[in-house]
Amino acid sequence: MKYKRVNNIYQLVEPHVFPSKIKGYNADTIWYKIEPDGTITGKTLYGWDGASGPTIDDPDISVAERDKRRSRTAVPSLRHDIKYQMMRDGVIPLSCKSIADDEFHDDLDERGFDRRRTDIWHLGVKYGGASSCIPGTKQEILEAP
Repeated sequence: MKYKRVNNIYQLVEPHVFPSKIKGYNADTIWYKIEPDGTITGKTLYGWDGASGPTIDDPDISVAERDKRRSRTAVPSLRHDIKYQMMRDGVIPLSCKSIADDEFHDDLDERGFDRRRTDIWHLGVKYGGASSCIPGTKQEILEAP
């Protein structure tokens, strides 16, 4: 995946295509596309703020290590944000939230992120993420300056 980071905003510089277990839906918007087989595309210029919520940065790690950790969460957070946006937009039903949350966990795990933090983030989106995917609610569209 190719993206740029300006300030605290990530932005795709080319489309990012990935599979999902969310199947049977078809939509093509300015920011994303979902196909009936579960293929999702984040389109060029899609912006997101990375993994949200409280995080714990060990005080003894270097800035380089912090940046490395953030880069490992870029793909999972992008994919999760797109799925939540699809729920807000009414493209997929709110019943897909558990799939989105479980795939976020799996994406973090596949990238070798610390298992305890992966589990904590999963619990965070599972129990605290509902307000971010309620159909019809608006979220700020993020654009890099």
